[in-house]
Amino acid sequence: MSNFKFIKTGYNPVLDEKDNGIDPEFMKQIMSLLVIFEKESIKTSFLFAKACGRKVVTSKDMMYSLIYESMSFFEKDNLEELFLEEMNREDSEEDESGEDESGDEDLDDENEDDEEENEENEENEENEENEENEENEDDEENFTSTFVEKEDTLEHKSLHESILLSVDQYKTWNPEDPVLAILKKGIDSTIRKFSVDLSI
Repeated sequence: MSNFKFIKTGYNPVLDEKDNGIDPEFMKQIMSLLVIFEKESIKTSFLFAKACGRKVVTSKDMMYSLIYESMSFFEKDNLEELFLEEMNREDSEEDESGEDESGDEDLDDENEDDEEENEENEENEENEENEENEENEDDEENFTSTFVEKEDTLEHKSLHESILLSVDQYKTWNPEDPVLAILKKGIDSTIRKFSVDLSI
């Protein structure tokens, strides 16, 4: 099971039924974990690319990193430390946003601008998706998972091996933990959407 010892329980029967008994503070904690997961995945993708002797991070590097992090994220020794740092950062941002409420008079104009931007975004969604598919094809041409032994890559050799092992085991990985199951479901959806080839 996921190690959530540093997170308080999220069920609160006193809350209104429309909130499904979920403590807002607990949801905030879960969102903090997701932010950390995303940051760690990005960091890992850069280290993996570097271990392979590449300076460019491809979408496949990112997918490999998501797989690795989903299978090892809750085993991190410093997870509680990262969690507390992220919670403090969010608290600081909330305090700063509270001080800026005096600018609410301009919200109507900003909302109108947002609506126009949303319309433009909807019109460009199809083109952007096509561009992403083309970029993924280019990524695959530049991608290589072979470790390149250099002075600045030796420290990442163990990580490189662990990532490849995770990718190799991913297809048969069926986590019983509900949190890990949700992560895997999201990754599977991304793999299908972008037709990612996980062959090493």
